[in-house]
This record gives sequence, C-alpha cells and structure tokens, in this order.
Amino acid sequence: AGGAGGAAEGGAPAGGESRRRLKLLFEQEERGPVTALAAMQGMLLCAVGQKISIWKAERGELRPAGFHYAGYTASCAATLGNYALLGDACRGLQLVAWSKEKKCFEARSQRRDAASAFACEMTLDEADPNPANGLRVFLADAGRNLRIYSYSRQDAESRSG
Repeated sequence: AGGAGGAAEGGAPAGGESRRRLKLLFEQEERGPVTALAAMQGMLLCAVGQKISIWKAERGELRPAGFHYAGYTASCAATLGNYALLGDACRGLQLVAWSKEKKCFEARSQRRDAASAFACEMTLDEADPNPANGLRVFLADAGRNLRIYSYSRQDAESRSG
C-alpha cells in the first residue's frame, strides 16, 4: 500500500488510531543515520554522523537551536543539565556543555584512549556537596568493560582530557 506515510500505516486499525499505539507527531528525514538521541533541558540532542544537533519543539515541529561537530560518529549520548556526554563509535568520549546564550556546544573534556562506546551515562556524585566537583561518567565499551571516569571544572587534569 502506497501513501504519504504517517501513523496510519503499519497495521493501524481502520477508523483511527488505537489507544495503545504511539501517535506520530513529527517526522523529518536526516542526511544520514541517527546514531544517538538524548533529551536535554526540554530539547532534543540528535547525532547524525559527526554532527550533533540540538532541536527545540515549537508549534508541533522541531526547530534547530544549535549544533556541534564532534570529529567522530557519536554512538551514544547522555545528558545532565547543560552537559552532554558523547561516546565515539570507534574510541573515546567527549564532554561538552550547551551554552544557551551562544547557541552552541563548548568542549569541556575528552578521553581519546577509551574503547568503542556502546553505552554511556553520567551522574553527580552525591557524596560530594559541591556539584561542580562530583560528575561521574560511565562507559560500556566493545571490550566488555564498564569504566568510570570523573570530571571536575576545578581540576586541571579534567580540562586537558
């Protein structure tokens, strides 16, 4: 069956949407495969190849709010506040911060010796009362390893990667 696409295709019951199905609100074709998605401060972070875009939902559509070229294909992404953690499909991690005023991402730290990132996540270390000191980064890699890294804005070693 042909058609313009949409939520009604793919076996939706005749006469409308089932209450148990997800309703398609927006669809957009990208220039390549989308390899990572993450929610960030009410917006959507989207990785397509080396380009990391941030999109804002407005009037039922996604509008571009900014972008960042990571220098590699992001295979996973995690967000916390204005920070985004990007895992490389081949090797490495990059921590960037979204600047709402500049409408761009700014590099904060990176780790190039990490293995292929299958999954990544980050959280604040609740034992540290200063949130700037206690960011924990988790990486699951292709070598079947689970790694934990730390990041602190005050630590010169964190800034150098």
